[in-house]
Amino acid sequence: MRRLAVIMTCGAILFGSHAFAQENVSQKMTIQAGYGTVTMGGVQWQRFSFRPDIPIGNFGVGLDIELFIDNEGKISDEGWNFSNKNQVWDSILRKIYYVRYGKPFDRFYARAGALDNVTLGYGLIMDGYRNTLNYPADKKLGVDIALRDIGTFGIDFHAMMNSVGDLKNDG
Repeated sequence: MRRLAVIMTCGAILFGSHAFAQENVSQKMTIQAGYGTVTMGGVQWQRFSFRPDIPIGNFGVGLDIELFIDNEGKISDEGWNFSNKNQVWDSILRKIYYVRYGKPFDRFYARAGALDNVTLGYGLIMDGYRNTLNYPADKKLGVDIALRDIGTFGIDFHAMMNSVGDLKNDG
């Protein structure tokens, strides 16, 4: 029952934020949804996920709210365990899909976390790249940065990194 209350509270916050975000048409909240099957502890679960992008001024946060249901209709507490301090932090951080500043075609854009549909060099260097192929089993902290129209010649700079964790393994 407590899990259901937490899920309903999160839903109310998300949809309340959606109403607030629509006051400024350029900062609409968007929501994606996903469905799939995963195996945890030898048991197959249906994974439902909702991914809202919540704009906060020029910043934005992408969340990954997930729910696991087995073939008997039981809901897993995976990602919703708030029994101790470590579990609370793990549960909160698990829900952050990415953090961003700006939008992809703004003069300055930065995104850290999951990367979806990254293109470099108008698609000649890289087109539609994502570091979420094995997500959620393999969560990577990717970085995507773009500076546009720099200086008098209007030079653009765009760089990305698949996973910051690769730096400790010599890239």
